[in-house]
Amino acid sequence: MPRQHEGGARLGTANGGFEIGISRVDIKVGQTRFSARVGFSQTKAVTFNILGREGFFNKFSVCFNEMMKTVIMVPLTGSKR
Repeated sequence: MPRQHEGGARLGTANGGFEIGISRVDIKVGQTRFSARVGFSQTKAVTFNILGREGFFNKFSVCFNEMMKTVIMVPLTGSKR
């Protein structure tokens, strides 16, 4: 997955916060392709990536089902790809 580093930011949490690096990443979900800014953290015990409303979730109708442990994402018509 190609990515371009765009800098960093501080992500605030209930426990204070931590530093993240931000990169632009090419993403494909089903047949939908786009580029989005993604935050990466190496400061936590478990490394994780952060997808936000702007650039990812604003392109889909998203339903999280905790009981079934599933996520359904339907592309929004007219969203920039």
